[in-house]
Amino acid sequence: MKPFARIILVSSLALAAGIGAYGATPVAVSLGITFPEPTDVYGLHLSPIAIGEGPLTVTGLSLGAVDSLVMDEVRGIQVAGFFSFGWPSGADITRIYGCQMSGVIAGVDSVNGIQAAGVFAGTDDMTGLQLAGLFSMAGSKGIRGVQIAGLLSQAAYCRGVQISLWNGSESMCGVQIGLMNFAVPAEDGWVLQMGLVNGIGRDSMSGWLEGTRYFPIVNFGW
Repeated sequence: MKPFARIILVSSLALAAGIGAYGATPVAVSLGITFPEPTDVYGLHLSPIAIGEGPLTVTGLSLGAVDSLVMDEVRGIQVAGFFSFGWPSGADITRIYGCQMSGVIAGVDSVNGIQAAGVFAGTDDMTGLQLAGLFSMAGSKGIRGVQIAGLLSQAAYCRGVQISLWNGSESMCGVQIGLMNFAVPAEDGWVLQMGLVNGIGRDSMSGWLEGTRYFPIVNFGW
């Protein structure tokens, strides 16, 4: 073995041993259950199918054939054929710093980066780009960025852009583009709507008919 190759091999083994000493692993596999037992992954998490607990954290790539489950945090990429999601341990939430993608459903508590799914993308707290084939949803902490869906984009709180057939936000500062748009401007915000039916509510008590001003094609309010 050449000296350089020997140095690389020894360094790699030392790194793996050092990581393992701190309750972590460079590779984990979820096949029913996760091997080694739930731990921190610095490298690669392979998930043919995850049932029960997944790794506590993944720094690197979590790749699932059917689903990918990470308990507390991903720093990197989480991607799966059908379902990418988080299941927090204890009272914590699951956070994504990077990218979460799935062929059908992507769901997690908090995303900083990109969340994309073929059917449904949902999170309680979104910063970045949320993209879904049908439904994109941002919960109580809403979205700061861009929300795009084929049918419905919904956010309790939105600072940015919504693009969908039907867009809705209870507290909006930004732009809505779609066939139907409904929003209530935030106290310090404004709303620009472009679509066939555009409704801007006076306050959080506004309904479809009461307290809402409609205007076709382009509507603006604050």
